[in-house]
Amino acid sequence: MFVSLKDWKDFWKSKDAADVTWATDAKGELVQQFRVYRLGTTIIIDRDGHIAYRYDGATSYKVLQAEVDVLIRGFLQQSAVANSADRDRDKSSRICSE
Repeated sequence: MFVSLKDWKDFWKSKDAADVTWATDAKGELVQQFRVYRLGTTIIIDRDGHIAYRYDGATSYKVLQAEVDVLIRGFLQQSAVANSADRDRDKSSRICSE
């Protein structure tokens, strides 16, 4: 049974997942690159372009939210560590210049 992208989007909207971003691949380049073989394949790509999550089927919205939350928490932790290192470096350079 073929399901159109519109039908798929409507299904997710009915599950209160209207904020999910959908992508289409008219030329099929990403389908080949990420080896997508079925509608509903869920791939979350992190900011470095790596696959952070993949499921070859319909992923529940609850799982999708949890996976995105993990990525966001990791990003925030990395940012906090980087900011702390910047502050330490600034503090150290002020001490050295005094």
